[in-house]
Amino acid sequence: MRLGIVSDTHGLLRREVSEALTGVDLILHAGDIGGPEILERLEEIALVRAVRGNCDGAWAGNLRKTEEWEVSGVSMIMTHRKKDFPDLLTDYDLAVCGHSHQYREAYLGKTLILNPGCCGPRRPAEAITLALAEHGPEGWRVRRVDIPHRERRIPGSGREEDIRRQIGQVIRENSRGRSVAETARRLGMEEETVERILRLHVTHPGAGTEGIMSRMGL
Repeated sequence: MRLGIVSDTHGLLRREVSEALTGVDLILHAGDIGGPEILERLEEIALVRAVRGNCDGAWAGNLRKTEEWEVSGVSMIMTHRKKDFPDLLTDYDLAVCGHSHQYREAYLGKTLILNPGCCGPRRPAEAITLALAEHGPEGWRVRRVDIPHRERRIPGSGREEDIRRQIGQVIRENSRGRSVAETARRLGMEEETVERILRLHVTHPGAGTEGIMSRMGL
């Protein structure tokens, strides 16, 4: 059984993360998902088990804060925040949490306690990580996967200051009633990128340019 373990996507599923998860049997998401579309895209890769994070809103009302299950004789528990684990973890083979944005891997007896870190928008100096794990007769084999942080670029743009400028231009063009297609043509950008900027602008009011850049993984 091959597991892909992720957390804290916060609405951003990076292409590199999807590629790293290809071929797993089960994906575990430890919360702060960011929206149902993230789970839908993960479900195109493999079966998904997920818990609700503290930043997941009303849309995640059907997700539990803590999940326990057994697959092929391997007992697992998952919650978003480590403090929500039960006092006794030694009944489980795997305990997964997230929230801290920091990769952690430790054993308590036979129990693997794993935080895959953050693979969505990240704070400065944070790594972008996930974990791949397999359980066999000799126990767990775990591989930390580090996703390189891409230089801040939007297709058709220059560097960071150009990106800020283009995001501002997209928002202004939209406020003037111009369509996605017209805005993309006027600014020399891809329609998909313009649409994504505007969607984030609407769904995250007050996020500002930096917030939009972060949620785009830039």
